[in-house]
Amino acid sequence: MIKMIIALLALSTLTQASIELNISKNLNQLELQKLANGEMVIKTKEIKEMVWPELTFYVLIPATPLESVSIFYALDHQKNYIPNLLKSDVVAQDTPSQATVEYELKLPWPLSNSRYTHGHQLEASKDLSSYKVSWWMIKSSNTEKVQGDATFQAYQGKTLMMYRSLVAPKSIFANFVESKMVKDVQKSLEATSNEIKRVKNSDRNLLIKYVSFIEDALSGKFSYLLKKK
Repeated sequence: MIKMIIALLALSTLTQASIELNISKNLNQLELQKLANGEMVIKTKEIKEMVWPELTFYVLIPATPLESVSIFYALDHQKNYIPNLLKSDVVAQDTPSQATVEYELKLPWPLSNSRYTHGHQLEASKDLSSYKVSWWMIKSSNTEKVQGDATFQAYQGKTLMMYRSLVAPKSIFANFVESKMVKDVQKSLEATSNEIKRVKNSDRNLLIKYVSFIEDALSGKFSYLLKKK
């Protein structure tokens, strides 16, 4: 039992340390000014042997980190506002802070819809001032590998979100131009930011619901499913 407690404490320390302390330091003054002007900052990083680069987006959201992460991590609500997303159903929870989601995304003709399943992990800093959501591919009809994370931190009375994504498409999809992929992610993040603002300003009941999901998950209570499946 003592060994188990020590292991859990070590894991907790690692989880807290995995959240970058100040993501605004990744940006120069010109980029910070773009954020202040309501623009999105996009950075790309070429990865060896990967068809598509790693993408990093920075967005300034007029809400608190808790309000922002609560809507971002409203997994079963994503289909209601993300463009072309037809399905986002939570199908399992291994732990209160982990969830498995089945998705379906509408693709342009003549392609069939993309169907994929992702795992998600919610983390928070020790003082609950920063939050992080990570995701990874479990199975997919059009990608070989997916991994990403989004970090939410307070910045000048708002929330600075850093969103990173690395996707390896299956060969049949590799011909999609990189610019289209970047634009699709950008549209999804714009929709997410707009939904956070909408919910904060005019749908308090929905905000309260998903804030409680975050608080429950971090306190060891299952949110989406009442028990482990």
